[in-house]
Amino acid sequence: MTQENWLLQKGKQLLDLFVPKHPQDKIDEIMAKVRQEMPTPCLLLLGEPQVGKSSVVRSLTQDPEARIGQGDGCPVTDALALYHFPPHSEMPLWSFLDTPGLGAHDHADSIEQDRLLLQTLTGKASPQEGEPIPQPHLILVCVRVDDRNMAILSSLKRLQPLWGRAQDPLPVLIVQTCLHRVLYPHPMPYPFGEKGEALPSDLPSDARAAIEGQRAKIREMLPQARFVAVDLTDPDDEVGDPTYGAMALFEAVAEKLPEISVRLLRAHRQAVADAYRQEASPIILHYAIAAAATGALPPPIGDIGTLGITLTMLQQLAKHHKQTWDWRGFLDLLWSLGSSALLWLILRYLVRRLPIPVLMAPIGAAGAFSLTYSIGQLMSWYYSRLNEGHEPHTEEIRTHWQEAQAQATEQARQWLADLLSKPKDPPASAS
Repeated sequence: MTQENWLLQKGKQLLDLFVPKHPQDKIDEIMAKVRQEMPTPCLLLLGEPQVGKSSVVRSLTQDPEARIGQGDGCPVTDALALYHFPPHSEMPLWSFLDTPGLGAHDHADSIEQDRLLLQTLTGKASPQEGEPIPQPHLILVCVRVDDRNMAILSSLKRLQPLWGRAQDPLPVLIVQTCLHRVLYPHPMPYPFGEKGEALPSDLPSDARAAIEGQRAKIREMLPQARFVAVDLTDPDDEVGDPTYGAMALFEAVAEKLPEISVRLLRAHRQAVADAYRQEASPIILHYAIAAAATGALPPPIGDIGTLGITLTMLQQLAKHHKQTWDWRGFLDLLWSLGSSALLWLILRYLVRRLPIPVLMAPIGAAGAFSLTYSIGQLMSWYYSRLNEGHEPHTEEIRTHWQEAQAQATEQARQWLADLLSKPKDPPASAS
């Protein structure tokens, strides 16, 4: 390898250190250790177009690219569609049977749909392109929480006798989507309980009436139905937490699946969480090193540079964890650390301004490294907990902040030791 190619390779590796990547390889490596012969959970999806079925699937599979249906809002009634996640995998974690034609009013389409669904519910559906269609474990009905016309009720009414005719009637879970249309901003913590069905009395009256009224109409037809309220949106929509109710959805689904499948899915969710945290650590470390290099400069140049690097890191961490970055949330998190932690941050800043030239650079570098690293670790942990469906309380945040400071001190020592060690010579140029 020539010296020029070596420099290009190192430059690309350096760039990769600062850019979050989806840690699929890490997830696959972890899951390879836990995946045995387990039944793949299969869910039958019902719902009109544009009600958020793909968002529900993305939330359950933890796959940001998951997509159900054609995505153009046009119903398709000629066949059931089978989707596996991960796609093309020999051992998928999930299977979804989509019925894009639900809600169609054409009589011929309704008859054909009834036939297909009855075959599916009884495990007698015809193979799809040579692949057998599995018998579902759960019926998942997606409906917008603000849908007052409830056109879906006519479809549910027509299909309900089919469920009763099945030898072992399947459980039904109604997913009420698009909560922000009746409940914004989102009350925190998530108020609908562990499985998303609770209806607290302190909800705004309009929101409570919409959610409760919709549930009452559906229960008249499907008394066995269970409900979960969610708001699974794109972070760019800026309508609050994009994973609002995601953990409740998973718990509600897991309750209805075979135990052995649930163990597989819980292991996968934990693998995803662990992989994202592991992939975030080098991102934080290298931004902290960049902040240290800038922090060694005299103020105000060093201060402005450190602040810019730290903010860039926080935005990258938010993107990495599929969360929305905003100043207010970050400042609220810092405020929850308490006065002693805030005083520590101020003292760290003031110490860097000591007018002693021989000490200013090393103290500034060490302070910038520790500050950036500890804040990065705190925010990465915080985003991970939000993705798990849990908003950390003040004591949890303060405890983890202390752990982050200890990690920052240890990493700073390691970084300085590596920095002061004898550097290796680059490879010689190829002759």
